[in-house]
Amino acid sequence: MPIKDNTTQPLQASGDDSQYLVHTQNEIAFIMRESIEKKAMFTAYFNRGSEFILTSLLTVLPGRGAFIFDCGSKDNANKKLLESDRVIFVTTLNGIKIQFVATDVREVQYKGSDALIAKLPRQLLRLQRREFFRLEIPGFAKIHCEIPDSLNNTTTSLHIHDISLGGLSLNATKRFEKSVVLEKFRHCQITLKEFGVITVDIEVRYTIVLTQPRGEPVTRIGCRFISITPHDQVLIQRYMAAVETEERGLMPEKP
Repeated sequence: MPIKDNTTQPLQASGDDSQYLVHTQNEIAFIMRESIEKKAMFTAYFNRGSEFILTSLLTVLPGRGAFIFDCGSKDNANKKLLESDRVIFVTTLNGIKIQFVATDVREVQYKGSDALIAKLPRQLLRLQRREFFRLEIPGFAKIHCEIPDSLNNTTTSLHIHDISLGGLSLNATKRFEKSVVLEKFRHCQITLKEFGVITVDIEVRYTIVLTQPRGEPVTRIGCRFISITPHDQVLIQRYMAAVETEERGLMPEKP
């Protein structure tokens, strides 16, 4: 099947993209399982990128260093794919482009049906060069960022005003009102309700003094995540989706 749409073609990871490469097998397997859960469709390119099939992942087998995916709809295309040295898988998951290369593709039976099995990729490109949607956190879903102070062996809890995959903004206490741009806070913990706890490093990008509805001033600190795993980003996505769903449920129905 010839490629007709250049926007669906596989990407080459440039030097700028190297920061988006995932190398650990646990994180790669986690992202692949997430694609199964989300029923993501992959475009699998083969024959030096000149042909492709549409497929989906069926299961991930880290213990065997392999994953199983569905056959294409045409036997001839499946045969050519099996003859290829490498297959490039591309999809979009939660608005983020995912790409990896698979090798050693073979036929296999999975739950009584024909399927294909390949080695787990050594690395996975998770391209997220985009503006991150920020969720302003409503009162019923309040969460906090716990910032440790190793010098004094204390922890300060700051209310999170909004959060995204790329960062968050905090309502500062007096201790943090004079935070400066590029100041970093290490090993901060955020409990995302029932979805789990993440530990991240954050970097201050701006501070601003705002007036609250009751007239009191508040200093808001905007921060970006400088160390966050794909696993933790998935937890943030799940938390954000749950909050949005609950928020929609609380809205009065239109007559």
